[in-house]
Amino acid sequence: TIATRYTNSGTPITKATQYVYEQLQALGLSVTYHPWTRSGYSNRNVIGVIPGATHADEIVLVTAHLDSVSNAPGDNPAPGADDNASGSAAVLLAANILSRYDLDRTVRFVLFTGEEQGLLGAYEYATTVYNAGDNIVAVYNMDMLAWDDLSGPDLDLFTRTSSNPGYAGDMAIANTFASIVNTYALDLTPHIRSTGMGSSDHYPFWQRGFPAILAIE
Repeated sequence: TIATRYTNSGTPITKATQYVYEQLQALGLSVTYHPWTRSGYSNRNVIGVIPGATHADEIVLVTAHLDSVSNAPGDNPAPGADDNASGSAAVLLAANILSRYDLDRTVRFVLFTGEEQGLLGAYEYATTVYNAGDNIVAVYNMDMLAWDDLSGPDLDLFTRTSSNPGYAGDMAIANTFASIVNTYALDLTPHIRSTGMGSSDHYPFWQRGFPAILAIE
């Protein structure tokens, strides 16, 4: 039992990152750790990859943060069921489903740490892929998906503001998500919010010029 996923918890967060590594590996994905150090913290992200069949150089990121915090002494316990085991579980589920298919583009499933301390793992990974010249064509970041309002299940999809040069790229991702929901008639109502809300791991990718959205309850 992993009682906390606080970034500086030592053994617990190490076990949590090892768990998602092993889950992605069991699906047949190529999996790596991405160690990072920033702002006095050190930890590792986990990346699982499905290579694209026809456009392998075009990369889609499906992401969430694995770490959590709480008001308990030493952040233990910090189960983070909604924030953000819900998003992390969604990344693992997406990997499980998509691993059964041949995909045109390369898809990377990324679990970040250090989000609660200031998006630290995401900042370091965004810098890494930017410096490597990776062609990131879309980032779909999920943070807190489990809370259900009495009026029905909905999901806010945050893009940059319409005046931002990156707005069109973000909207392409958001509109694709909404069209998939409509196609499969899922009991979910997506709401596109073009406010530029940046308080999750999509934000460092915006800062590097990559198209990205945040999906949140």
